[in-house]
Amino acid sequence: MTRCLLVAVLGLACAGTEGEEGSAPSSAPEPGPPAEQKGPSQADPPAEPVPEGHEVFVVGPAGVPLANTEVRVWSDNGVRCIAPPCPTEGREQLATTDDAGRFVLPPSQVDQSMTLLIEGYRGQSFPAERPLPAKLILGVEPEG
Repeated sequence: MTRCLLVAVLGLACAGTEGEEGSAPSSAPEPGPPAEQKGPSQADPPAEPVPEGHEVFVVGPAGVPLANTEVRVWSDNGVRCIAPPCPTEGREQLATTDDAGRFVLPPSQVDQSMTLLIEGYRGQSFPAERPLPAKLILGVEPEG
């Protein structure tokens, strides 16, 4: 029996709040300790770019990321027929994982039935839940 790791990773929480709309700016300082001043060496780091789509991390049987690996994602509408033609509206997305075993799946590729295909590994289905999590990990097993 094939065991595959499938873990949904939750998104990040927001921190901080904005002032209320329609309130007039106040010239009086807020009570409490003064705000910290940040010098050039203490500036906030630039925010990482947000990927346009779903971050998919691919790991092998020992949980090791499959870095720099060509992957294919086959998606279709889940319709299955006894005799052709069968209107599955299938499409394929090609990608290469980065050093962390990550690739970004565009939202246009998400459909009812989705399979990750990697040469030398068994095909792995994506979770059936919709909407698909923003980040997820798919474990794959070698063929044979």
